[in-house]
Amino acid sequence: LIDELDNFKIQTWNYNKFKPIIKFLSLYISSNKDLTYEKRKFLNKWFWNTVLFNRYSWAQNERIQKDFNELTLENYSNKLIKSRTRVFDEKDLLDAYYNKSNQLFTALELLLINNWIKDFYSWVEVNKWTENKSKMELYHIFPDNSIIWKEIKKRWDNIINNIANLTPLTKETNNKFINNKNPSVYIKDFRKEIWDEKFNEYLKTHLISEEMVEMLENDDFDWFIEARTKLILEKIKELSNI
Repeated sequence: LIDELDNFKIQTWNYNKFKPIIKFLSLYISSNKDLTYEKRKFLNKWFWNTVLFNRYSWAQNERIQKDFNELTLENYSNKLIKSRTRVFDEKDLLDAYYNKSNQLFTALELLLINNWIKDFYSWVEVNKWTENKSKMELYHIFPDNSIIWKEIKKRWDNIINNIANLTPLTKETNNKFINNKNPSVYIKDFRKEIWDEKFNEYLKTHLISEEMVEMLENDDFDWFIEARTKLILEKIKELSNI
C-alpha cells in the first residue's frame, strides 16, 4: 500500500487528505496480491478519475464498497465516467485556490507533482521532499509583492493563490532568483545561470510552455494565467482519459 501511494507521490504527512483513496487501495491490494499490468492501468485511471473528478465527494464508504464490488477490468471505463461529480469546461480559470479544505486544489497540486516537476535551478525532483534546503514548497509565479502585482490586482480579484499562479520550487531557488521580483526580471536572472534549452526543459515539467515563457518575460499575467490553466486542463484529460 505504501509503495502504491508512493507511486502517486502521496507523502506520509499527507495521508489524511486521501483517506478514502487509501481505504479503497487497501481493500483492492489486499484482494489482489498480484498487480498485473492491466490491474495497475485500472488503478491509475481509477485514481485520477476519483481524485480529479471528486468521485468520493459524498457517502464515501458506500462509494468505496460499490467500486470494489462493481468495477472490473472490463467495465470500469464507463462506470468511472458516469460517477464523476465534477465537470471541467473551457473556463478561463479553475476554482482551485490555496486552501487546506479545497479538494480541487489538493488534487491539482498532486497532478503537478506527478508531472515529475524539476526545480527551476537545482533540478531537484519535486517528489524528493526533505527537511533541508532542497525541500519543495509552493511559490507564486507572479509574486504578490512584486511591482507588477500592484497592477494585476486592480484587474483580478483574489487570484494570487490560484493553482495556475503557483508551482513547487525549493526555498533556495525562490530566495536566490524570484524573491518578489517581476517575472521579466527573474527570468533574465535564470537565463544567465542556465542555457535556454535546459531552462525551457525545466519549465515544461511545471506545465509552462516556451510561449508562456515569453508571456513571463513580458510580465503578461492575463495571457499567462489563461494559458497555464489550459495546459492544466489538458493534463487532466490526459490522466483521466479512458
